[in-house]
Amino acid sequence: MVIKLKKSKKANRRGSIFSLLINNYILFTVIIIISAILISSVSNYFIFGNYDATLGLTEKYQNYLKEEKFNKLNLKEITGEEGSIEILDENYNLIYSLGNDINTEGYNEDEVNAIPDHINNGTYLNAYDYYSESGESYKLIIAESYSSNDELENELETNSNWFKVLDKNLNVILESDNAPANKNHYSEKEIEYMTYSYKNELFIEKYQYVNNEGIKRTAIIKFKDLYTNSFFKKMNILTKIDFVVFGIAYIILVVIFVFVLRSKFYEPLEKLNKAMELLAEGKRKKPIDYSGPREFVDICDRFNVMVSKLEDSENQRKKLMNDKERMMADISHDLKTPITSIQGYAKALSDGIIPDGDKDKYIKIIYEKSKKLTDLINIFHEYSKLEHPDFNLIFEKVDLSEYLRAYIALKYEDIVESGFNIEVDIPEEEMEMKIDKIQLQRVFDNILGNSIKHNEKGTNIYVSLEKKSASYEIIIADDGKGIPKEIAGNIFEAFTVGDESRNSRQGSGLGLAIAKTIVELHEGTIELVLAPPKEHSTEFKIILKKDPKL
Repeated sequence: MVIKLKKSKKANRRGSIFSLLINNYILFTVIIIISAILISSVSNYFIFGNYDATLGLTEKYQNYLKEEKFNKLNLKEITGEEGSIEILDENYNLIYSLGNDINTEGYNEDEVNAIPDHINNGTYLNAYDYYSESGESYKLIIAESYSSNDELENELETNSNWFKVLDKNLNVILESDNAPANKNHYSEKEIEYMTYSYKNELFIEKYQYVNNEGIKRTAIIKFKDLYTNSFFKKMNILTKIDFVVFGIAYIILVVIFVFVLRSKFYEPLEKLNKAMELLAEGKRKKPIDYSGPREFVDICDRFNVMVSKLEDSENQRKKLMNDKERMMADISHDLKTPITSIQGYAKALSDGIIPDGDKDKYIKIIYEKSKKLTDLINIFHEYSKLEHPDFNLIFEKVDLSEYLRAYIALKYEDIVESGFNIEVDIPEEEMEMKIDKIQLQRVFDNILGNSIKHNEKGTNIYVSLEKKSASYEIIIADDGKGIPKEIAGNIFEAFTVGDESRNSRQGSGLGLAIAKTIVELHEGTIELVLAPPKEHSTEFKIILKKDPKL
């Protein structure tokens, strides 16, 4: 019996487990990215939504200065945390201030000129300390652009606007040709101002303008490093909050992702588990119907096939048990009849109730019944021997045509004496193959024996052998009564006999079952031709492979 694995419908096969993991991973990644974007967007809203991040003197505050609307100046928006604004008149006297860090000493013109412009030309002053080989200290002031290199030598050669070298008293002792010539001495405060340095770690810039009334004004702006103001502090805090929120969201998404995957893996396993429990209890009737990854679908398919095989095996086992029970009943019935007859006739002889003239007849009857009993026992033995798994045929190489001719020659006299005619068509050519000569003879004996046993005298028997491309075909037929239609379909099953044979006890019903088993052990086939030629009423066809894998 061959059971083919029935594949599930394409609709039930949704890719592999690998594709399932990849798809869910991609989905998980997309959700993580979207979550990160949403969290960042919310944070940005809280940072920028209600806060003007533009620091310094924007155009708005420049207009307020020109209009002398000092009260509208927002110190935090201009300077950030801890900054200050000082408004000076044309003589550099203080006229307005915001913040705590106000220069009470005032500013002179040189100091104001040293303070970098709020809006400059891209050039910044830097001061460097260095020492000569003799230990003399010097200060180098360089006016350098944004594009200046880190190396001092390159700055001096290419990117610097000008430079000056100051001695320890801050007097100019050397300067470039394009350096301002009107300045030969600098104060410590001037150097601090020109390098953006100021006390309390403040930076300093100036914004010089003319107000709407045409009066010159100077705004001194002092501010902290941008990263110390409230805006950046707030951004730093929200960034940390972002990480915390994102971490929590990530953990939640991971948990959801794990549960989703678990459900996808749990469903088929749970179905298999329940199916196996039902199978163990003998309650399973329906196959597993699962839609999902093809690996799980294949497992469910194979489980269904396994269960189908088990059910077929169970049905086969029940059939074998029924056949065994029927066989035992038939055997007991077949054995009981001759035994009962033998016992009856022997008892009659023993009791002396049989006339002397009839004793020989009774003794002959007892002999015939015992011979019948012996034949039944022998055929039962042969059948059981063939059904045993350890039974093996003894193969030897023969010329099949010569073997069949010799067999017919051996049986010819008995067939003719029984009142039957036999016609043989066996070619002279050699037909070599491996057979068990004794067992194959038993096949021919059983078929020919049935023809003689169940037909009237004068019946013609036909035997032929024909060579095919890959096999040999043996036909054994007769023109007798034929086989009843009610048993023709299961003629090769054990204990299959017609009503006539059963009533007359002329057969055991095992002969053709034995013949079929022997032929199949030769890797051949035997069949009852249901529509034989007109000249035949019964025809058996035996096909033997030329080169069986024995």
